[in-house]
Amino acid sequence: MWWKWIAPAVLAAVANGQTPGQVTERLTCQARPEQSYALYLPSSYTPERPWPVMFVFDPGARALLAMKHFQPGAEAHGYIVLVSWNSRNGSFESSRQAMEAMWEDARARFAFDGRRAYTAGFSGGARSAMWFALGSASFAGVIASGGGFPNGPFDPPSKIGVDVFGSAGEEDFNLSEMQMMERHVDKLKSPHQFVFHEGPHAWAPAPVIADAMEWFQARAMATGRAERTPALLEYKRRQEERIAAAPPAAQLRLARALAFVFPEEWEAKAAAIAKSKAVRKALALEQSLEQKQLAAETEFARLEREDRANLAAELRRWAKRAGEAEASDDRRLARRVLQGQFARLFEARYSLLRKKQYTEVIWRMELAAGIPPARPGVWFELARVYLEAGKEKEAIATLERAVHAGFKDRGAIEGAFAPLANHAKFRELIARL
Repeated sequence: MWWKWIAPAVLAAVANGQTPGQVTERLTCQARPEQSYALYLPSSYTPERPWPVMFVFDPGARALLAMKHFQPGAEAHGYIVLVSWNSRNGSFESSRQAMEAMWEDARARFAFDGRRAYTAGFSGGARSAMWFALGSASFAGVIASGGGFPNGPFDPPSKIGVDVFGSAGEEDFNLSEMQMMERHVDKLKSPHQFVFHEGPHAWAPAPVIADAMEWFQARAMATGRAERTPALLEYKRRQEERIAAAPPAAQLRLARALAFVFPEEWEAKAAAIAKSKAVRKALALEQSLEQKQLAAETEFARLEREDRANLAAELRRWAKRAGEAEASDDRRLARRVLQGQFARLFEARYSLLRKKQYTEVIWRMELAAGIPPARPGVWFELARVYLEAGKEKEAIATLERAVHAGFKDRGAIEGAFAPLANHAKFRELIARL
């Protein structure tokens, strides 16, 4: 395969002019100038020894946003990090080309340890990262944040040959998918660690990413891919302290992850923790909420097929539950359900636009725009659809809604709506910006 490990190319000056300890916002691939990535080299980087490397995929090609989540862990645990500016949802081909280009460029420029290459992604980017990791023996592990297997939770792979670190927010609509993924990976007895943290559908917080990097390092030492150092026993000590203080479900997840590093001691301990009444009760609650979410999603799919007139009313009912002041399992469930419907309605535009089914796109995007919280970018995208459909009047009216809701990117507006440059109402709108 194109990413099969080969001996590193002769290294030029330190990091080819890139400054260790500082983010390079955009680096163009030498062999493929249409591809670029954000780069971070740890401050201790030197080309005299090989370093673990992580290839990162954000669903919206937001390289600097993603880098903020990876930089602290990369500095603390010594990783080279490359985040694509080209990979995005809607086109797996964009991710494939980005992976090829970044791999080639990293091999040519940096001291890259082929035994410790990892992928990472969020949402659709996580599916791409999983596809690359599962499709080649050249990768040691993958961070899947808010998204799982390439074909979804109901078509899981029968074999997993890499370390898997999964995460999701407790209000993430993909939480149930990640919990199903965890059970499948656990059934296969493949090395894994899962962390479910506070928050919506978003990149895992930087401390969680740092935990993943540290667990990968511990696994590398345990399996001989990296030299054992005193840091391994220090890692064990700190994880044991975390296990003792963790709530029941997290306690089990931490114990299982530690068992993949110190199996002789921690396999039996993890099995004992799994049998405790508190852990079984916590996992049963998780699965109960998971089933309620799946039932709600099934009902929304039925309404879309059979009763569209009542679909908006059902969204409002869930929005009321999601907006409750007091934090609760019911509010977390409602937010997961509601945001899942937003994602489903909004992302349907990719395939429908290719078929020029504008009426269907507009119907879904108008529903999505009404789902809280407010997202000015949705009105902006809907205005673009109206323009593509030849509805200039509706495009300008919808663009005004986007601006009123807080969309202020004049450059994006002028670029996307250049065909309206001579339209009087459009010029008035630009003038107000």
